[in-house]
Amino acid sequence: MGKEVVTVDIARHPLLPEEVAAVEKLVNRVIFENRPITAAFVEPEEAKRLPLRKPPSVTENIRIVTVADFDHSPCGGTHPARTGEIGFVKVLAWEKYKAGTRIEFVCGGRAVAAMDRKQQILRELGRLLGTGESELYASAAKLMNDRKELERSLQETKQTLLQHEAEQLRNQAQLVGSLLVSAAVYENRPMQELQRLAGFVTAAANRVALLASAGDKTNLVFAKANDVNLSMVSLLRAVLPLVNGKGGGNDSIAQGGGAGTGNPQTVLEQALHLLTEQTENRSYS
Repeated sequence: MGKEVVTVDIARHPLLPEEVAAVEKLVNRVIFENRPITAAFVEPEEAKRLPLRKPPSVTENIRIVTVADFDHSPCGGTHPARTGEIGFVKVLAWEKYKAGTRIEFVCGGRAVAAMDRKQQILRELGRLLGTGESELYASAAKLMNDRKELERSLQETKQTLLQHEAEQLRNQAQLVGSLLVSAAVYENRPMQELQRLAGFVTAAANRVALLASAGDKTNLVFAKANDVNLSMVSLLRAVLPLVNGKGGGNDSIAQGGGAGTGNPQTVLEQALHLLTEQTENRSYS
């Protein structure tokens, strides 16, 4: 018994929506029939002859609560005189709990209040979507489908823009030894976006991408084309101390970052310096 809802745990899982609906319908039918409820103490032998829903937990002073022609249960709690006093029951939700199911429901005044709240939400949704209550599901489903389509279109547009941006970075590449290196610093750019951009840049041969994003945290992505014989993860680890950062990856692409105060532009300049040394057969590891 909670302040807002009542829960009951049953030893069965899963429950199908149609089963819950059937039980709710049966319960409310018995409530509306306004059947009398009686409580009486019985002897153990008499209790054994009754069709009890569950066995009593005591062996003396056994109190049986009976809903006329419907249910007999051992219980020492408080009960109404007739089922109609309950008002009606509405199941709100159910979920797996341990090996069974926990059912959440309301009754009486709480059920009325819960239905009022739901009705208010439905009215507000109807006004928001400009539709009647019976069309709410179809309108919401269409809205979700439109959103998915918009997200798909947005991703395609982002992909195209990243490809154009990668082409510009390749055109602005500087020659470091025999390598064409594209280096750039951005503001508050997500790591995933840097990774995708670096991948487009290094899709061409003999390319290296050194990308950084400045913000609350400095993000770094270093990548190379397949024909470049360098280790990007070694290069990244060599400059991460400049931003008090950490990261990882492999020889082809590495990523990392840190919340240090180091200037991302300085980090890329150091990485370029190390690349120059590497092309001159000097080690930066």
